[in-house]
Amino acid sequence: MTRGATASASRATNEELDRIECRDAIARCLRGLPPTQREIGFLRYGEDLTQSEIGTRCRPAQMQVSRVLRRALQLVQMWAACHRAS
Repeated sequence: MTRGATASASRATNEELDRIECRDAIARCLRGLPPTQREIGFLRYGEDLTQSEIGTRCRPAQMQVSRVLRRALQLVQMWAACHRAS
């Protein structure tokens, strides 16, 4: 393997490890949420559904989905800030 190819492979490996670490951190955050917030958060950010699609699937109104997502994000941000500080 050439020097350039080795460096490229190393960068790809580092990026992959960063993604895995990020995914693991998000999973830990989501596990700390109440079940409804966890489900709606997963559907929005894991499955990339719109708020309307989530409402159709889970039955809350789109406005309620928006509120649940906002609250879930606030909780995740607080959790992340606490864990960054420690």
